[in-house]
Amino acid sequence: MIAVKAFVMMLLGGGGTVVGPILGATVLELVSELVWGEFLTLHMLILGSIVILVILFMPAGMLEVFRRRYSLSALLTNLKERSV
Repeated sequence: MIAVKAFVMMLLGGGGTVVGPILGATVLELVSELVWGEFLTLHMLILGSIVILVILFMPAGMLEVFRRRYSLSALLTNLKERSV
């Protein structure tokens, strides 16, 4: 189970960097604690559903989504669009 959890942390955060798995570990543990406290019997089902949704909609991980949204080129494009 520990090896699977480490793999899920990497998937959530994004592979290829040091920050991605750290971000994935933080998010996974926070969500896990919140879900465990509220939905004791459905804990694994909810976490599994979250992992499937992340794999389907964010295959490169959360870090890549943050990079695209907050990259310098995206910020400059948004500034140009707002000034026009």
